[in-house]
Amino acid sequence: MVEVRCAVQRVFLSYARGDQKRAAGIVPQLRSLGLSVVNPGNFAPEAHHSAAVTLRLRELLQRAEMIVCVIGQHTASNPWVQWELDTATALGKTAVGLRIDSDAAIPESLKSSLILSLDHGQVPKDLLAAGAHS
Repeated sequence: MVEVRCAVQRVFLSYARGDQKRAAGIVPQLRSLGLSVVNPGNFAPEAHHSAAVTLRLRELLQRAEMIVCVIGQHTASNPWVQWELDTATALGKTAVGLRIDSDAAIPESLKSSLILSLDHGQVPKDLLAAGAHS
């Protein structure tokens, strides 16, 4: 059996505020796969547009090898998630969608990316293979 070696060790977790609780449940699973998770944390909604927050998020995205976007009901319409995805793309980062709601719309900027779904509530190990190609 060949072991997949993942080039990705640090992922940036992008999610809409409405999906925060479910995204938090994904963090330990990503860590159990050997990944370090850069979680942007909680910013007050009004702070999202401040230059300091934008600069801080850009720094976090630069340090990550890959962005994992949690796709829930609130994702596709969230301008902040879109900004994170666009910034990650501009920085040359691999983006992977992780669908937590099977009927959730996929953000436009993820339509050409690998989209995975939670497998019975678990993060699929295919995520590591996606990182092996980044």
